[in-house]
Amino acid sequence: MKQVMKYKIEICGLCETNIYSSGTNHTGDYTMLYSGIPIEKKTRSTFGVGILMSKSATTAWRNSGAEWEAINERIIRLRIKCEPIPINMIVIYAPINSTNKHITEVSEEFYLQLQTILDKIPQSEICIIMGDFNARTGQEQHQTMPKTVGPHTTDVTNENGVRLTDFCQTNNLIISNTFFKHKRAHQKSWMHPGTKIWHTLDYTLINKNFRSTIEDVRFYRRAAGGIGTDHHLMRSKLKLRLRSRNKITQTNQQMKIDRSKLPDDLILKMYRKELVTTYEESNQSSLDVNNKYIEFVKYVRQATEKHLTKKADKNKKRKEWMTDEIMNKVDEKSAAYVKWQNHRGTADEDKYK
Repeated sequence: MKQVMKYKIEICGLCETNIYSSGTNHTGDYTMLYSGIPIEKKTRSTFGVGILMSKSATTAWRNSGAEWEAINERIIRLRIKCEPIPINMIVIYAPINSTNKHITEVSEEFYLQLQTILDKIPQSEICIIMGDFNARTGQEQHQTMPKTVGPHTTDVTNENGVRLTDFCQTNNLIISNTFFKHKRAHQKSWMHPGTKIWHTLDYTLINKNFRSTIEDVRFYRRAAGGIGTDHHLMRSKLKLRLRSRNKITQTNQQMKIDRSKLPDDLILKMYRKELVTTYEESNQSSLDVNNKYIEFVKYVRQATEKHLTKKADKNKKRKEWMTDEIMNKVDEKSAAYVKWQNHRGTADEDKYK
């Protein structure tokens, strides 16, 4: 969470979460949507994907209808009706590069599912697909499809790379990473544990019509040490306004009742008085039954919100167990990770571990 805040990420895609089932979770000001395999099908390879949203992104998402879909353990989809164009965000975790018939079949099924989702999204809306594609793209693909693959590739194309670029070309998408020039260390996301060679496996795709929306894509090495992953953090900078176009009214939002207040006779007395007084002062003689019901619900919500709801604790920014000492240790680990990355095979590895 600290790394997400440090790098000012509004919407964060998560791969290989190892979380079962699907649902939502709230941590501080952040909301997480997650999708994984059903717990009854528990296996060693859990996979799992998720989307983490900041407070402002969560507000925009909720105000536009809170639309999302947990497809499976490899794909999750989010839609925000932003102004002026809706945003569709898909986070994926693709199968590894094919080494046998089974993996090939899994990869083909993955892209078929992804295609089915994409077919449902209007071309007039922004579509962003990001995550670990386990794919490598090279200069040969830039030469043959320069409008899909940019000049700043880092690898020799593998089988998954061919699948990825074919998928992009079919759906009028670009691999945005390859269109931005950075230092090599900021273009590669993962080091092969055997060969010790760095590769780019993670990408951000966007439909060509909205290519100018993305201002930059690069990887951050220091963030990986703080979150315990062998992939570097990919940050895509987009020029968007996370403001909902069709705000859902307050009457459609669920309030959080503070159950600890219910046994308090004084609070209940104030609540009843508020409700009765407001209702009696209203003039409903000219209303039909349906409108009377709507007005009654409004009065109940107003009284409930005033006397029985939880008050937000603005000072609660992190878990109680997350002390300053722990945060300092996280920073030390992150710094040790970066030092180890630059001096593989030395004593720095022992210090990091």
